[in-house]
Amino acid sequence: MDTQMTPLAVLQWLQHMGADEVTTTTPRNWFETTEAPTLQTPVQAKSPAPRANVQTPKQSQPTAHTPTTAPVLGADESIALAENTIQGIENMADLQTAIQNFTGCPSLQNTAKHTLVYTGAENPDILCIGDAPNIVDEQNGTLLNGAEQVLLHRMLNAIGISPEQMAYTNRTFWFPPGGRSLSASETQICLPFVKKIIALAKPKHILLLGTDTARAVLNVTEPIGQLNGKTHTITIDSLEFKATPTFSLPTILTTPARKKNVWQALTKIKL
Repeated sequence: MDTQMTPLAVLQWLQHMGADEVTTTTPRNWFETTEAPTLQTPVQAKSPAPRANVQTPKQSQPTAHTPTTAPVLGADESIALAENTIQGIENMADLQTAIQNFTGCPSLQNTAKHTLVYTGAENPDILCIGDAPNIVDEQNGTLLNGAEQVLLHRMLNAIGISPEQMAYTNRTFWFPPGGRSLSASETQICLPFVKKIIALAKPKHILLLGTDTARAVLNVTEPIGQLNGKTHTITIDSLEFKATPTFSLPTILTTPARKKNVWQALTKIKL
């Protein structure tokens, strides 16, 4: 049987498998060399010119976290404490301080090194909300690093949104022990703070990344496969916001086939 593939077929197969970026200009036989490759600096996609009065991206001040010694509260008490904490807060700096001083989520706070709240424009065109800080964020003391940052910027650039026009936060502000999934109670404890971030940032649109984030913010139960690309209206502090769910950044990175679904969601965003 003839198993030869045409050059076009090979390229199509590579693209289907997610190999859609060039890292070197010449082929290398990895079976004949142990020399580590020297990767070339990737060519950055040209971003659209920022609009007038667009604010420069701003990373909330990385804050070393001190484990809490406060009495452990039940989930309902912690949620009530979070809701009480946000009362009267009128700017992101004060909210950052309030979250740093919050003692109601020790299952995350007692092991995390940093409290990571928000990065990006103060009043963004689009606010992206993910799951939790990852291990790279925890090590760097900043949000949105490495491959996830590159991916998100490329996604938004594809619909004409530059990094200067966006902001990013998560549904919790502390790296979970071992990178585990968040519990339902941890999500609910942090939710009042997430909603306050939305109310203060006043984004033109919200992009919800992942099933659990979409479910929490929208208060729904459907999986992301059903929610993907369906724009919802949510009301916070008497203000209405448009929110569109799609797959999480880690899922997109590990499952390139999801890029088609994500593109379908991105095209629904209307600023």
